[in-house]
Amino acid sequence: MRFLPLALICFLPQPKPETISGIVVGISDGDTLTILDADKKQHKIRLHGIDSPEKGQPFGDRAKHALSEKVFKKRILAVKTDLDRYGRTVAEVYVDDRLINQEMVSEGWAWHYVKYSDSEALADAEEKARSKNLGLWGGQKPIPPWK
Repeated sequence: MRFLPLALICFLPQPKPETISGIVVGISDGDTLTILDADKKQHKIRLHGIDSPEKGQPFGDRAKHALSEKVFKKRILAVKTDLDRYGRTVAEVYVDDRLINQEMVSEGWAWHYVKYSDSEALADAEEKARSKNLGLWGGQKPIPPWK
């Protein structure tokens, strides 16, 4: 009988993750965007599990352009995973059924940010992009923004 409450907890419905949807109205860099929701409220979104070159770093402008091509003026769905220290929503970002976070890594415009993500899909995407010398992997020894 002692284990019955624990067993019941296992079968309770899990809360749905918080989501935000809206039109992308701004691109800060290759891993940060701004959306305008239906209530005309702006949300700054940091793509979860990835880190792209910063402004002034090699491939920083190209990573920003790649993200812009994928999402600017498009409706996205952001599935919130966290808030960062700057108050930005950290999220997995979808356009239709496409996971933009993974696309950025797959195409070589971002690193898998292992400090904040243990995603095997992102790790595999980075390895494939690296082996094909895609995006930033085509340069000489890319330096991650966190170093």
